[in-house]
Amino acid sequence: MKKTKKNIQLQLLLLLILVLPFGLRHIFNFGQIESLEFFRESLSLSVYLFDAVFLLLLWQWIANASGAKTFPSLPGILNYFVKNFRKNIFFGLLIAYFAWLSFFVAANASAALYMSARVIQGLILFAIASRLAAKSYKNFQKIVYLIFLSGIIQSVIAVWQFLKQGSIGLKILGESRISPEIAGVAKFEIAGEKFIRAYGTFPHPNVLGAFLLLAMVCGLGFLFFHKKEIPFRFPLKLFKIDKTKAVILHYSAGTMLILLGVLVSYSRSVWLVAFLLILVVFWKYFAEFARNYFSKKFLKRFGASLFAVVLIACAGVYILASPRLCIQDCAGGQSFELRQKYAQYAFETILDNAYYGAGTGNFVLGMKDARPFNFETWQIQPVHNLYLLIAAEIGLIGFLFLFLFVFKRLKNLNKLSESWNKTGVYALAGFLSLGFFDHYFWTIPQTILFFWLAIALIPGSSKIKKANKETTEK
Repeated sequence: MKKTKKNIQLQLLLLLILVLPFGLRHIFNFGQIESLEFFRESLSLSVYLFDAVFLLLLWQWIANASGAKTFPSLPGILNYFVKNFRKNIFFGLLIAYFAWLSFFVAANASAALYMSARVIQGLILFAIASRLAAKSYKNFQKIVYLIFLSGIIQSVIAVWQFLKQGSIGLKILGESRISPEIAGVAKFEIAGEKFIRAYGTFPHPNVLGAFLLLAMVCGLGFLFFHKKEIPFRFPLKLFKIDKTKAVILHYSAGTMLILLGVLVSYSRSVWLVAFLLILVVFWKYFAEFARNYFSKKFLKRFGASLFAVVLIACAGVYILASPRLCIQDCAGGQSFELRQKYAQYAFETILDNAYYGAGTGNFVLGMKDARPFNFETWQIQPVHNLYLLIAAEIGLIGFLFLFLFVFKRLKNLNKLSESWNKTGVYALAGFLSLGFFDHYFWTIPQTILFFWLAIALIPGSSKIKKANKETTEK
């Protein structure tokens, strides 16, 4: 029975990963916020499709951990959380701190309570995912593969949107209404003509790009770090080539498609981080990978062909990509100037609220009331720096609690030697790098969960039982 419950938890986690990119939600207070022009996520009291799956997963997890035969009772739930707070003191302190901020510090308690609940949701997902991934290497592979598969699905949607230059009719799955003529839709211009950036089923192209970065790392992980296999049944017999090479082809093609999705998201920060991650991974691991699976003659031909394809591709996309590369006068652009002003206001907020912050979800609301730099309403957004935003909203004390919570779980990072750990390491490195350029890991529910899921890939995989170690050998 216990094994069955754990299988149910894993299946629910995999289902959560599949539905997480789809932004289908119900906004309870839509009538109150629809006319607001500034960034309003903290005021959007929403429930998503993935929230229902998360609650089922949490219910099953508590039932299993508390020893309930069917469903946990209220005393069982309370007893479970009390025990875990004693064992994980920083986790308990964080939850207590967020609750205190929401009710006693924040000017807008409802916004603070809603966004605090979203962050706590991410922390709980981290706890569940890391433990499920640690049960076996197969569990870990399934989690990573579903992220990779979700990335392929989103890339197909993104490319379709870009080619059509508009929505493709997936509103039921959370697709935004996008068109070059709609005000507020992310777009760029070439020779006076407007082109939209791809959204996938996310609320913004930058959020799509961040998720595809995680999926890309998972694809590279299967190519270079993990055993060359697909953790689910797959009709490999349809291919008239060696099974291992068929799997390599599958992951190579999928990763290339995900990179195409990254391209049409037109997120400059994701372009930069993706390029650096690919450069590092190929520099460190491609030679060994190539020697193990391909002959020298094949590699020479493959290298020449790849070089030619890359040159042609670069020439083909340069015209479309150049407006986002900021080759000329990048520092003088309006976006750069606004980011500087957001950062300046964030520093002022931190100085004024050094210990406890302005309250979760209250940075934008404070900016709306203060109107620094004579901002127009539509210019009011969170500071595009994850670390400044966290410090401004939860203060230096909360920032310290959060740092200690993460550090406690990553303190043995230097001891991780097994190859599967590298996926989580590179994913987290990519996300932490993106944190210097944007805020969505703290402000968008989907990306909050993806951030903590990426962290879960490290401590979860580092605790995989040694009995499973031989399954990772090539």
